[in-house]
Amino acid sequence: MTTIQKQREAIVKRYAEAKNQRDIETALKVCTDSMVLHSASLDTVVTYNGHNEFRAGMARFYALFSGYSGKTFSRHQAGIALVSHGEVTLRMNPDLLINPSSDSEIVAPFLALYEFEGMQIASEKYYPQIKYAEILSLLNPEMLATIVGND
Repeated sequence: MTTIQKQREAIVKRYAEAKNQRDIETALKVCTDSMVLHSASLDTVVTYNGHNEFRAGMARFYALFSGYSGKTFSRHQAGIALVSHGEVTLRMNPDLLINPSSDSEIVAPFLALYEFEGMQIASEKYYPQIKYAEILSLLNPEMLATIVGND
């Protein structure tokens, strides 16, 4: 592994750890100002362009999921890209659920592709094996509009 590959792997690890800790500002420190987060689950696609959209989108995400943890099993690099494969665990915020006592933990595999500009993340393309429509169907309808918002 080259020095640049080791540095980029460390950058992605720092970024992922910050997101696991809900520390968006620390995550953004390793990203370009125009960083793009593109998330495509099994039934939903969202794209956030730049730091402000990223902050707003992640705030809604963290409001929906009171627990969030990603584990990486492998990372591979080629050129300006790094690919991570792992598993994400999400626990829905019980205050938002129709039935707050229901089990709301979701565990799913993911694939993430990070592209770099120099030594900063320019984009993350995140592909969790999750159906958000099923998740949203568990929400109290009054809360749904608050969380989903307008992208």
